[in-house]
Amino acid sequence: MGMSVASTVWVWKGFAIKTVVDGGMFQIETVVDSFDENAAIPEGIFDVPAEVKIRK
Repeated sequence: MGMSVASTVWVWKGFAIKTVVDGGMFQIETVVDSFDENAAIPEGIFDVPAEVKIRK
């Protein structure tokens, strides 16, 4: 029982601003409602917390 899913993505300057996923029986739409191109990002916001252990 195969299922096909089609995705359409609108991209602006490398960022997905709208995505539509159509699975036939369902459709999911995600849309950016605001975007600050020059936002200040705090130092270390994407650092992995010290208590998180990563194993291979």
